Amino acid sequence: MSDVASFDLGAFSLVRPLARGGLGQVWRGVHRRSNLPVAVKLLSDDWGGNPQAVTAFQHEVRSVARLHHPHVVRVLDYGLTPDDASERSQGVIAAGAPWLVMELAGGSLDAYEGRLYWRDLHGISVALCEALAHAHARRLLHLDVKPGNVLHGCRLDGVEPAADPLEGLRLADFGISRARGELEGKLAGTPLFMAPEQILGDVEALGPWTDLYALGATLWCLASGRPPFSGNDIQALMRQHLLAPLPDFSCLGGAPQAFEDWLRWLLEKRGPLRPQSAGAALTALLTMIPDDVRHLQRPRLKVDGPRSADTFDLLGETLDAVSMPEIALAPERHIDWPAPTLPAQWRRVGGSATEAVAILD
Repeated sequence: MSDVASFDLGAFSLVRPLARGGLGQVWRGVHRRSNLPVAVKLLSDDWGGNPQAVTAFQHEVRSVARLHHPHVVRVLDYGLTPDDASERSQGVIAAGAPWLVMELAGGSLDAYEGRLYWRDLHGISVALCEALAHAHARRLLHLDVKPGNVLHGCRLDGVEPAADPLEGLRLADFGISRARGELEGKLAGTPLFMAPEQILGDVEALGPWTDLYALGATLWCLASGRPPFSGNDIQALMRQHLLAPLPDFSCLGGAPQAFEDWLRWLLEKRGPLRPQSAGAALTALLTMIPDDVRHLQRPRLKVDGPRSADTFDLLGETLDAVSMPEIALAPERHIDWPAPTLPAQWRRVGGSATEAVAILD
């Protein structure tokens, strides 16, 4: 982390760094006029020298700012770093680099992988389905759903965030992955949680089902303690997403068999075989738990600290051609779930009811 003293950026004073990642740094800040604590994301120097990436970033942030949902992180302000602010930061952020201000969180859910009881896991699943449904209805894909982008303890009332996985739950970093793709000239994301069509760079095949695949991988990781596919070899990891059958599933906090079946539905290799909307996935999820269970007291969890979840850089990586018909599909399951439906903003093409692609700006 940087040892630089605090500095001002727009209407905010940046107090100290909280985290560093592939996209840049996150600082704890305070709004000077109201004295409310915030989180400030400073994107890396590479962004400042790429006008196309900056334009994509501004477009995505404006789209996210129009989202108003209790489980989507609130973007409070954003901008480009002026020269004088860059000088005051002593090189922490380059002139012209983008920044954005969000609610301050208590942490992310990568600290809870394999440590959640079924009641908490179900509540998180419902909240994330609702957040994605809200965004998809407004034609915004996330493209990087993972435990590290699910925040908890978010609040704007000046009270320190609580260590509770369901309090102040927010899905963060909408659209940042897509803007990063403009910067690097490819689809970006986190390979541990990426859908096959995203790995293959098939932009026309992206849609709500792409985020739902990542959601399934995220919840699998939260339930079992590890993603469905893993490994240090990026090529082997991507091949697993494309070709390998799902491993055996175990939920350390206990979960009904229907939840495993639901996750395997979200993790189908082919997009048309997954739920076609977050609403369809949510409807099935809500059949799995009696209403009275939601009112039971949740036991407090002792968390030793976050486990890092690296985001691999796909720049320069190549993948040998893979024939999609060779992908191993899970056996058909006869479960009484609602038929997948598409939001009005998404269209079917090719004359087939099973071939659906996203209309992307």
